[in-house]
Amino acid sequence: MPRSKAEEALSEAEAHWTAGEPAQAREAYRRARLHYHEVEDRGGEAQALARLGELEHRQGHYKTSRELLVEARGLLTGDADPIAQADILILLGEVERSDHNPGAACQALESANELYQGAGDPGGQAQAWLRLGWVAGSEGREDKALDAFKQAEQLARQCGDDQAGGQALMALADIERRLKRTDLAHQAISQALDLFKSSGDVLDEAAAMAELATLARDSGQYAQAVEGYQKAAHLFAAAGDLKGEAMVLLALARIELTTDSMAARKSAEHAVLLFERVGDAVHMLQAKQLLESL
Repeated sequence: MPRSKAEEALSEAEAHWTAGEPAQAREAYRRARLHYHEVEDRGGEAQALARLGELEHRQGHYKTSRELLVEARGLLTGDADPIAQADILILLGEVERSDHNPGAACQALESANELYQGAGDPGGQAQAWLRLGWVAGSEGREDKALDAFKQAEQLARQCGDDQAGGQALMALADIERRLKRTDLAHQAISQALDLFKSSGDVLDEAAAMAELATLARDSGQYAQAVEGYQKAAHLFAAAGDLKGEAMVLLALARIELTTDSMAARKSAEHAVLLFERVGDAVHMLQAKQLLESL
């Protein structure tokens, strides 16, 4: 069955976004929205507006993003799918969090959580609780953040979403580390690492491995830290994350600086090349300065 004009425009917009062409993506989303409006497809129109709102959020245009998402939500009033409404509220909550409006963010996320709960969607609830935890953590409300992340992890486990469960555990570990409870942080990251491995999420696995290495470094367990950073570097490389690989190599070189100068040089030189490729002048300078000290 041939695709409609709206579907063609939406697909074109996604391709432009993936290619890093926001202006073309923006124009295509607007065309998709217009085509959906012409055929009175309110759900499709809301979808196009929501994606355009996400794009504007990524570009840092919070006011425009907010307006688009509110308009999209308005199209889904009445008998519309509550999960679709909740999905837009999640996006709205993320915009408010980025724009440093914690009260508005919590209001949107709590509304989303209620809709997911009413629709029997524990996966959606997990996403809402995860974001509520981030908001609480950013405000220094560690107890509320811990409770939210624990709720998210339990709901993710309930619906078998290993990636969301791992994300909740990593966020939980960040709070535990902030509270100087290193053992609990290590336990949470280790559990997250297992979940990322089982879900095949190499990038998050790399990040978790790097966090374990950092914990080991901060505890004075340098041999463990070196091993962990080396594993993390290989994982970031496998996932194609050059910046992540470079950051890990720089951390590795700083440890090797006092124990193995040849290894430190190799790690730092590789980091310099990677930072240059991704255009990170600040960290490239740091890696070069480390090399000069050898």
